[in-house]
Amino acid sequence: MKKTIALTFLMFSVLMLNAADFVYCDFETKDLHFATNNALTYVVIGNPVSSGINTSANVGKVVSAGEQWELIYSASMPEFIDFDESKVFKMKVYSPRAGVPVYFKVEGGGPPKEVTTVTTTKVDEWEELVFDFTGMDVPSKVYNKFVLLFDAGQTGSGETFYFDDIIGPNTITVTIPETTFVPYCDFEDVPLNFVQANTDGNMEYDVVSNPDKSGINTSDSCAKIVTTADSWELLISDTVAVPFNFEEYGYKFKMMVLAPEVGDVYFKVENKEGNTNKEAQLYCPVANAWHELEFDFSELLPASNVMSKIILLFDANSTAEGNVWYFDNILGPGDDGSTGTNVFTRKHALESKLSYPNPVNDQIHFYQALENSTVKIVNLTGAELFSEKLSGNQLEISNLGLASGMYILSVDDNSELFLKQ
Repeated sequence: MKKTIALTFLMFSVLMLNAADFVYCDFETKDLHFATNNALTYVVIGNPVSSGINTSANVGKVVSAGEQWELIYSASMPEFIDFDESKVFKMKVYSPRAGVPVYFKVEGGGPPKEVTTVTTTKVDEWEELVFDFTGMDVPSKVYNKFVLLFDAGQTGSGETFYFDDIIGPNTITVTIPETTFVPYCDFEDVPLNFVQANTDGNMEYDVVSNPDKSGINTSDSCAKIVTTADSWELLISDTVAVPFNFEEYGYKFKMMVLAPEVGDVYFKVENKEGNTNKEAQLYCPVANAWHELEFDFSELLPASNVMSKIILLFDANSTAEGNVWYFDNILGPGDDGSTGTNVFTRKHALESKLSYPNPVNDQIHFYQALENSTVKIVNLTGAELFSEKLSGNQLEISNLGLASGMYILSVDDNSELFLKQ
């Protein structure tokens, strides 16, 4: 009985390992076009040892340069890995030593995942290594790139490794739909808080009155930034309520920009953890007038239901100081409400001017003295943070423990947005 169970388990294991033999790279019919990040050298050559399990014509060659974490990485594939079918990859390797650690990593629209437990067992002989991602959180339609490390974590110079025939689970082709645009931020009805994250931390960012209510943008409010000499000043949004579903609603974003001069604007989408992003770049060809830019991510294929932040860079690559940029009306892929679900947890209408200044540091001042009015502060997810009946001209918020960000202030039946610095 025990033998029967063991044999059945062995047959099941073999079937699992052979469940998917999709060829990702064989250097004959398919090439993943690997590149390297350092002095490590990589090239495709004729098979120098055509024997044993590998008699193919071409293979990949890697020559170590002596660093611990030398790697090669593939170009992004137009399809995603179908991990619902299988989670096992195989790769043929020719190693100068036994016991060499070989890392196999997948990257794409989610946090990178890697198998780090596989080592070579043969010397100067082709062998097939198995990389099993079973037990890891590797969803389908997320990963479309490979990273390989030979002799990972070790130092040594000049050793040569060959590899070939990367096979594994099948791929899924993603259809590019027409984008259904919904508002993600207009600084009025649909707010989204941004924080600056530039090197010196002194780039000015504020939500202000629209300085040019004309042309394509006659809204009351917009965002303003004033650049410093830092080349890579950026703004990072809060996490949106529902991650972007590109596969269903499309891969495009739109944003209105009022530029002081023509220049580059970068638009990134990033996951909640901040370790994966995709970036689109556009040149703004118009200065001193509102212009709508459309950022198309369909060539980059960010994974659906993973990215949930927006990162913006204005005056990218420029060290110009004191340039004033405005932006407004960020639209992106989402449910337009026709299915009964919406991408937002809360919408808010800016009905009247209640208070100043904006942004706020320690105190909110009211334009009109309150008389036993109910004052509330609510965050953008609808959580009530403060509620009291007040009279007078101001509210002390320095002791409320509010983090920097956007909030809703309501006085009786009126409400407005304010930014806490």
